[in-house]
Amino acid sequence: MKQVLDTLSETRLRLLNTTSYNATDQPSLLDVVALNIYVAALCEDLLQEGRPTSKIPLLQRLQQAIELLRPNASLEKFHVQPDTYSYNTVLNAVSRNHEWRNRSIIVDDIRKWMSIDTELSSLGRMSSKAFSGDIVTVNALIRGHVESRDYNAALNLIDTYILGDEKFSYSSNSAREITADRYTVDLAIQPLLQNNRTDDVLRLIHNYCESSEALGLKSSILSDILAAFLTRIAIGAQNPVLAEKILHEMYQKRNSAMPSPSTRHYNVVIEGYRRLLTRRGEVMLTGDEATKLWRSMIDRSIRPDKYTLTSIIGQFSTAEEIKQTWAESMQHLGMNPTEISCTSLITQLGVVGDGSASCAVFDWMLYCDKNGRTLPRSLRIWNALLGSLVSRDHLLHRINISLANDISSWLCYDRIKRDSDLSCITNMTVSEVVNGLTQVEAAKRIFYMMLVSSKSDNSIPSPDSQSFCLIAAALARVADSEDGIMRTSNTVKGCLNMATEAMDLFRLSVREQISADGRFLNAIIRCFGSDITSAIDAWKSEIGHVARAYNREKGSGASTGNSNLMAAYHGLFTVCGRGGRPDIAVRLA
Repeated sequence: MKQVLDTLSETRLRLLNTTSYNATDQPSLLDVVALNIYVAALCEDLLQEGRPTSKIPLLQRLQQAIELLRPNASLEKFHVQPDTYSYNTVLNAVSRNHEWRNRSIIVDDIRKWMSIDTELSSLGRMSSKAFSGDIVTVNALIRGHVESRDYNAALNLIDTYILGDEKFSYSSNSAREITADRYTVDLAIQPLLQNNRTDDVLRLIHNYCESSEALGLKSSILSDILAAFLTRIAIGAQNPVLAEKILHEMYQKRNSAMPSPSTRHYNVVIEGYRRLLTRRGEVMLTGDEATKLWRSMIDRSIRPDKYTLTSIIGQFSTAEEIKQTWAESMQHLGMNPTEISCTSLITQLGVVGDGSASCAVFDWMLYCDKNGRTLPRSLRIWNALLGSLVSRDHLLHRINISLANDISSWLCYDRIKRDSDLSCITNMTVSEVVNGLTQVEAAKRIFYMMLVSSKSDNSIPSPDSQSFCLIAAALARVADSEDGIMRTSNTVKGCLNMATEAMDLFRLSVREQISADGRFLNAIIRCFGSDITSAIDAWKSEIGHVARAYNREKGSGASTGNSNLMAAYHGLFTVCGRGGRPDIAVRLA
């Protein structure tokens, strides 16, 4: 590509040196197009079969493109000046590249090279000088600052070109003003909310809905765009309260251009509330906000779907609330159970400590379809059941099948047939297999059932790395609690059995050719409690070899491989800290 550009440039020079050549006969646009193609090729990260097509790394090519934009650089090299498209191509590539930490500085330099900054008048105010970029330029500049967390610089651009009183046009010969598009609004939300400027966010959204771009869209497309804005506000900026306000404005039609709210819009806001409630160590809300929104949604005849149900169940703190909402959804709202909603139900019942009900739901899935067909119990469902049984605060709770026999009252088993006794589901249920065991013992029993029975029963999946990690984490949590009690007596005997069981699990993972996930290795090592000597011996003799082999397999420079190895080392650091020997941890580091 560069050779072609050199050839074009040399041809242009020869033409200029020919007396018979008239510059007006051949417009310079062709040269700019050639330059833009070359710049685009430098910025493109094309992949073929997962591998880069260029031998030159992307960052190195981006640096070459940036150098071409320096004042007079392309003029001296190729005898042509870059235009707005040239700058926009490089700005977008730089602002989207997450490997570059100084993006904010780079895009600011390019902005100066473009002469975007308007000249100051003698009164100190910006003059009405035409803007040499367009809305694509503004969006790329804002993105570069937002991705670098330089929100003040992003706000300066937003206030100057989007929210400011002065109007900017694309060029001196164009009267068309710079107007925010959907991408501008989406990018501006985060920096504005970081500075608590909620009114400006509402103003931007209202202005966009009344813009010519929005008015020319189909209502379904505009609805999707509003859903993206709500997602950015409720989940990205963690402000579901503002998102709910916009939701009510959509319903009340305070802005006639706004579409009516849909199930998807409600799902986003309810999920935003759920995520705030599940942030550990922080009491963000009362817990009633999502429930009230759920009720208003039903009152307004907006039908919930499986995603609404998943989010609303995820914010409850008691099994009774979960069961009541599930029963209402199935019996009164006419919803059907799905794999997604059942996965959420099993998971949240485990979070609130009702492992017995989690097992009952898992068994019920064999006959929960309203026509008597089964819902698929994929590996994801099996892992959800394991995860529900190894919840941190409920490991020693016992499975009681009699507590789960109220299944017909809320799981709606009677929608299939009237004989709603749990024992009618199958001759031998998981609930019966683990009845009377603690939840951690039940998880281990189910895990080994998966390991053994999957070889002869196609309906039972083999455990994967997530399954192994869940069991290892459960063992580590038990070891954590035991070691915390016994450290005061300066003994580690209580953790020996747990460490032995953990090492058996580790060796089993090697035989089953399960990847050495860093979380798994970390949990295995933590099972040694404060027994530093045994943990280091196990690392030297077995665990370390597997961890380093996995790191080599992923590549020494791969972030995934290194993060897995570091997670394993963190397990060793934890054991050293518990044993009162931080000096050993320092030497390991």
